[in-house]
Amino acid sequence: MTKDGYDSKRIRAENLRAGSLARGHGLSYLHGIEELGIDIEDSEDPYLAEMGLADLEFQKRGGLEKGIVKSPVPRTVKESNYRKFYGFGNEIYGRQDNRAVDEKRRLLAEHFPRAFGNNGKNCSFDMTFGEVNTIFDTLIESTKKKYNL
Repeated sequence: MTKDGYDSKRIRAENLRAGSLARGHGLSYLHGIEELGIDIEDSEDPYLAEMGLADLEFQKRGGLEKGIVKSPVPRTVKESNYRKFYGFGNEIYGRQDNRAVDEKRRLLAEHFPRAFGNNGKNCSFDMTFGEVNTIFDTLIESTKKKYNL
């Protein structure tokens, strides 16, 4: 605690607890209440704290590697997908007209759904023409260069 009564560790722990409670993140919530000295039974959400204990046990048993949960689905796009994308996309590469942009949006969403699909990080259907053209043309150029096409 500083001279003016400001306890930064306690405030950080309180923010961690409150934020984790709001997000439903058990492990962070558990760390927050432990730093504050609150028992699991006395916390506002003992179930969430128990989930944090389960996550902690999972980590101890080797379920986590370097703090990242291994995904059963590979997060990288396969070379064959890039080649298919290039095969379809090379025909409209460089075109800027509306029909070409609509086709580029469709190809981005079809071949890279995690990034540009309807539920992706950046849905291609929500992007401007300029954004779609830039991303599409960059992907075509990098695919051509990477796989010597």
